[in-house]
Amino acid sequence: NGFVSYVFFVAFISLNLAIINLLPIPVLDGGQIINISIEKFIKPNLREMFQVVWNMMGLMIILVLLVIVFFNDVARI
Repeated sequence: NGFVSYVFFVAFISLNLAIINLLPIPVLDGGQIINISIEKFIKPNLREMFQVVWNMMGLMIILVLLVIVFFNDVARI
């Protein structure tokens, strides 16, 4: 029972990580898919500054989310 539960837990974590990674946040893979789609279909040559700002916004979203989760966990303890 222990090994089977462990395998299901690892599979659950892996599936959740894959789904979260496809969110359209610029730093994650979903954001890169959107960036490539914009370059392919709308505007062929995006400026490098736009891509830097795009990735910084995504990083800020991730950091804010990390801080919120951290403080919620600390408040729960």
